[in-house]
Order: sequence, then C-alpha cells, then structure tokens
Amino acid sequence: MKLLLVATLLTTSLFAYDPLKLSVPATPEPLDLAVTDSKRDRVLPIRVYLPVAVKPAPVVLFSHGLGGSCQNNPYLGKYWSARGYAVVFVQHPGSDESVWQGKGLAQIPSAMKQAASLPNFLLRVADIPAVLDQLTSWNALEGHALHGQLDMTRLGMSGHSFGAVTTQAVSGQSLAVGGARFTDPRIKAAIMMSPSVPAAGSVERAFGSVRSCPGCS
Repeated sequence: MKLLLVATLLTTSLFAYDPLKLSVPATPEPLDLAVTDSKRDRVLPIRVYLPVAVKPAPVVLFSHGLGGSCQNNPYLGKYWSARGYAVVFVQHPGSDESVWQGKGLAQIPSAMKQAASLPNFLLRVADIPAVLDQLTSWNALEGHALHGQLDMTRLGMSGHSFGAVTTQAVSGQSLAVGGARFTDPRIKAAIMMSPSVPAAGSVERAFGSVRSCPGCS
C-alpha cells in the first residue's frame, strides 16, 4: 500500500510539471524584417521574437537547417523570448526553402544535396556578421522597432544541422583547409543542434581553440 502511494505521488508530481508554463504575459507577435547586405547584393529575411519586459535583452541568433526558413522553429522563439531573450531567426538564401519549393518529389533530394555546398556554407558564415552589424545599427536607431531592445554585448547563437555547421564556424571552429576560421568574437556562447564533426582533420584541431568567450584567455 505504501509503495502504491509513493508511486502515485511521484507520477502526479511528474505530470504536474510543465516546462513551458510561465507566469508572465504572452510575448509580442514576432517582427519580420530584412537585412540588406549591399556589399554582396544579398537580402536576408529575419524573424525577431522579443521578450515582454527585458530591455535591452540578451540576443540569441538561430540559423536554420538545409531547406528551412526564418519562420521555422517558432516554439524555440516563443520559449526563449518568454524567458527574457531577444531571438533572431536568420534565413540563408540559396540553402533555404527556395531549394525545394516548386520542385517535384523526385527532384528534391538532388536539389537539397547540391545546396549543401561549400559556396552556400561561405554565404552562410558571411550572413551572420552582416545580420549582427544591422542589428547593432537598428538598436541605435531612434524610431526603429528594435531601438533599445537588444543587448549586443550578450550574444549567443544556435542552429540546426546546416545551421549547426554555420554556428560552429562562427563560434571558433578551425577548418581543415588552411586552418580557415570565420569566428565572430561578438558571439559569446553557442548551442548546436545536430552538429557535424569535421569532414577532414582531427576534432581536437578543429575545436581546440573554441572558448565560451572567443578571444578570451
């Protein structure tokens, strides 16, 4: 009888826990904006989830996987923004939803494979500093929707699959070819979802210099 009572109490306790439950008001509707990188003649759609009360808020960038968009993973945007973060979802033309849209089912696998290319990787890693530069400008621009909303000194990044590879690259990974690095020192922390090991070279060499704060000793 005692064992049954304990089991019942434990089960009730576990099911009573809701990690998504919050006591704060609902977060605002996300903002859809576009970053224009005139140097590369490239337009990057972004979707921004802002918290209710934290101003300026720490910032989290998110890079989508192959074939995705800035509108993917809204649950992450809502979850993180509800906990005080400004969340910026970046869309990467060339490896986004345009890869498969308008194509037949038989064509999609080949199109996706072609899009997972070095040129698109290089575009992606250059997208991140372009977005960060624009966010910094908008944050300082009176009258803009993001004015004063962002704490650009507290910046993290995350991404899924190809987005995780993008995150790895700008967060300190050293590439096998010539030891190339695309680190952006403004990114202080990163979480990769479905990341990839280096295609060539050792893991130790690729990630040995990664720090929680790139450039810090």
